[in-house]
Amino acid sequence: MKFTKSIAAMAAISVGIMFAVTANVDANAKVKHTVQNGDTISGLSQQYHVSQKKIQKANKGKDINTIYVGEVFVFDGKGHVKIDKNSAKAPVNTNSNNANTQITASAANTNSVAAPQATTQSAAPVQQAPVAAAAPTSPAPAASAPVASNGTMDGIAQAESGNNYNARNGQYIGKYQLSASYLNGDYSPAHQEEVAQQYAVSRYGSVQAAAAYHAAHGSW
Repeated sequence: MKFTKSIAAMAAISVGIMFAVTANVDANAKVKHTVQNGDTISGLSQQYHVSQKKIQKANKGKDINTIYVGEVFVFDGKGHVKIDKNSAKAPVNTNSNNANTQITASAANTNSVAAPQATTQSAAPVQQAPVAAAAPTSPAPAASAPVASNGTMDGIAQAESGNNYNARNGQYIGKYQLSASYLNGDYSPAHQEEVAQQYAVSRYGSVQAAAAYHAAHGSW
């Protein structure tokens, strides 16, 4: 009877030792965790009894507050964690300011089915040929009616100012009633003649064309 009890006691001790050894091995075994949709740093911290700071520290070289789908964390059971060097890196990183960290999902792992869309590739920028700027158009003084032109600058001058180099009408100056911005402060007769010729050719192509336009519209 005593012998039977001794055997039973030894068996119980052996089973206890086996459980203790197994528990110690499990506690110290390395565990690899592959990040899935819905995982967070706080969740991994609770699951593997590792501080959030250690998990963030394992993200060295990355945004410490972001974990990635497919990323593999190795927990050694002793409160330490590191990232498996063969971890897959999700190509998309949508960072969040939430301390609990949002998971960045790879486009390949997205479960929702979107309508097919054409793939858009960014093309190299195309340099456009410069477009010649047209001469600024200045509003002409109001005219009661078109005045006949003789096809020369004299006809325009007669209609605009009565051939008066000193004529002024608001911002319009001189014989041809040019905008002050064109004359750049030089109101001399020679400069007025030069600028008027340039304006007629640059805007209308020729003095004759400018005179014809003025005759038809009463302004230029």
